[in-house]
Amino acid sequence: MSDLSRFTTASLPVGLLAALLCSAPSLAQDPASRQQPYQQPLPAPQFEGGEKPGDFVLPPLPEPSATDPLSAQARIFVKTIRVLGNTVFPPERIAEVAAPFVGRVISSGELQELRYRLTKLYVDAGYITSGVILPDQTVKDGLVTFQVIEGRLAKIQVSIDGRLDPDYVRERARLGAAAPLNVENLRNELQRLHLDPLIRRIDSRLEPSPVLGESILSIEVEEDRPYQVVVGVDNYRSPSIGSIQPRIEAWHGNITGAGDRLDARFRTTSGLEDYFFAYQYPVGPRGAAVGLELRKTHSLVVERPFDELDIVSDTQDAALFYRRPLLRELDRNLDLRLSLEKRRSTTYLLGERFSFSPGVINGQSAVSVLRVVTDYLDREPDRVIALRGTFSVGFDAFGATTEAGEPDGRFFTWLVQGQYARRFPATGAQIIARADWQQAFEPLLPLEQFGVGGRYSVRGYRENQLVRDSGISASVEYRHPVFADEFGASQTQLALFADWGSAWNREADTPTPKTLASVGIGLRWEPNDRLKTELYAAYSLRHIDNNGHDPQDSGLHFSLSYALF
Repeated sequence: MSDLSRFTTASLPVGLLAALLCSAPSLAQDPASRQQPYQQPLPAPQFEGGEKPGDFVLPPLPEPSATDPLSAQARIFVKTIRVLGNTVFPPERIAEVAAPFVGRVISSGELQELRYRLTKLYVDAGYITSGVILPDQTVKDGLVTFQVIEGRLAKIQVSIDGRLDPDYVRERARLGAAAPLNVENLRNELQRLHLDPLIRRIDSRLEPSPVLGESILSIEVEEDRPYQVVVGVDNYRSPSIGSIQPRIEAWHGNITGAGDRLDARFRTTSGLEDYFFAYQYPVGPRGAAVGLELRKTHSLVVERPFDELDIVSDTQDAALFYRRPLLRELDRNLDLRLSLEKRRSTTYLLGERFSFSPGVINGQSAVSVLRVVTDYLDREPDRVIALRGTFSVGFDAFGATTEAGEPDGRFFTWLVQGQYARRFPATGAQIIARADWQQAFEPLLPLEQFGVGGRYSVRGYRENQLVRDSGISASVEYRHPVFADEFGASQTQLALFADWGSAWNREADTPTPKTLASVGIGLRWEPNDRLKTELYAAYSLRHIDNNGHDPQDSGLHFSLSYALF
């Protein structure tokens, strides 16, 4: 139960007490709590652009040999063809190639032709370092034997211009070098390596070694800048704690040379301090990683008239996670993330712990959560599809809040997020559609509830205008380039959009309004890779009087960011 009964009209002005009674649920929500990784919006679509520089040089294809080990037997009767050393093709495929040469008298030149056809069978399938030889032999009973030398990669030589460990490149390239060596598999793995953000340029050359059937792969890598620092400002926070948010974000993707990544972020408003730290270390060459995330926020309600009440919220989050790709293709990826999280929140009123919401005990609530997240990305040159599914299970461990008959730390939710983006090459215009849907199967503590309203939900309303157990939001946006140069390129886009969202509680009564909707326009300007700006103006189709004077109350949402490095 709420602790409002502890306060009387003797300790609070009557009007302020009435306002607090009406606004307690929304004031209890820490706006930072819905900024967790599992509730983050899907990344902005990245359409395929220019390719990174690089080359992959292959050895020359084998030429037909003039050597005739059966020259002493100019013409022979062939009854059976035997091919040794083949692990690639089924016997039926080999027999199909050999069939025209069986059951008749043939010349040694025709045997060489068969040898060449068998070799070509390998080459056409991508095994260009494999070949077939006709060993010197005495033909008996019409049996002729061919020997396959299936190619293998003997060595991978790596030269790096930078701090990246050569084994980082070597082990990833080796994924495409299984014996027998298929050059298409190797090429695909090198192309995946080429997409690595740590690599600016990669040149590779496949050369024969002195040993028959063996090859040497030489790779030269130019490392890209492994770090970035971005500063910016936006108004993507709740006005109750100050909507204008300066921020600084930094990351380094190669701390020790092994491709381990460190992220740090600090965001602040007039009533908020938000610290975030994350570290992850790669596990094996297939893209798996383990990591740790830590976050701490301190927020103070600064909006009148509640600024007089010293309403404070402190939140600490910690997560251990394991991430690995389930599908790795050049244009499609499916990733799995498993995380164990501990989240704790404490709220205060007039310097004392205070419970604003059911299930919160003496101002404190905590959840221990196991999350299973799948991320799917499908990219084509002018189309991007992104899907994310998150299953969250709250369990009674590590000090989780448990209170029979009220919302507590035992729960199950799933969150589905989707995004579709299409670019029209003729005009450069884009259409982006997205949707988020959280379904809760038990009443939730404020830490896990779903927020509707704001830049990445329903524009024209305050950030997290509605905060409830379950909810859905959807948006469609059309972007058209303006002010194009003589080459038709433009760094400025005019946007038209429509947003919609709804939120409801699992068991408790859901107050009105339950639904938000808006339409509006926007202007986006990205003159280079470093500077990004956007301004959106939305018209709310369902008016909500917040009695405020924040830009969000006028439907304005803006962001400016600049990459220092």
